[in-house]
Amino acid sequence: MAEAAAEPPRPETVAADEEAPKAAADKAPATPATSSTVAGDSDDDVKSKRVTLADLSAKGTALYAHKKYEDACDIFSTASILQAEINGETAPENAEILFHYGRSLFKVGQSKSDVLGGPPPAAVAAPTAEVPEKGAASTAAAAQVQKAVEAAAEKEHKEKNDDAAADDAKKPLFQFTGDENFDQPDDEDDAEAAEEEGEEEEEDDLAMAFEILDLARVCYTKQLDQLEQADAADKGKEAAAPSESSAVRHIKERLADTYDCLAEIALENERYVNAIEDGRTSLKHKLELYPEDSRR
Repeated sequence: MAEAAAEPPRPETVAADEEAPKAAADKAPATPATSSTVAGDSDDDVKSKRVTLADLSAKGTALYAHKKYEDACDIFSTASILQAEINGETAPENAEILFHYGRSLFKVGQSKSDVLGGPPPAAVAAPTAEVPEKGAASTAAAAQVQKAVEAAAEKEHKEKNDDAAADDAKKPLFQFTGDENFDQPDDEDDAEAAEEEGEEEEEDDLAMAFEILDLARVCYTKQLDQLEQADAADKGKEAAAPSESSAVRHIKERLADTYDCLAEIALENERYVNAIEDGRTSLKHKLELYPEDSRR
């Protein structure tokens, strides 16, 4: 007997089989988007910040060269904040900007100091008339001026004597003195307060400069250790030892300058032991870089 013909699939079954993968696909969790677009935006942002950082560094260096230390300090302060956003606060790559910022701030504090180069207080002297001798006309004019000055002084002295005599005539027999200036402000106290305020501001600048330069010293030391390790590995591979790289020399120069500034700040704060130690470390780096008869 002939086999029964296979029954064709029903339409409902075909539709169900076709819709099953679609439903599974709809229920499946969405695949996370690739980070190529986000990374691209982040890279563009970092590149833009680096360009801005380079511009700020160039402006600050120019201002420092023209001895506009306060303006340079503001520029390098902004640059240090931007650089921390790019690299992190304690990254070794931050050393250069931190050095320029700390050095500029040190110059600001130094300019306010009477010890390290601030302007000396102006001497208060009685005004004197100096007339150059340029012939008979100048001599006659000088004589007239001198006579006028003497006449005015004599008149003023006479008026004061007359006023004093009149006051003595009006004074009672008993008089208590000493309280007439009790409510008047003391000029000396005001001057001392202003001086103390200036010293506190100067100390704040120097203290902040010390902290920033010390952080720059740490970052430079990390960079130097990394470069010296890389140079040691290269020397092990090569038969002939190469000379010291320019990057290592640059970092040692910066370290020497940093220790110089730290020594100056220590001198300003009368921390002589620290000043000697920082000065010796600076000298050590300079002896490695320059000959003994160098002026640096």
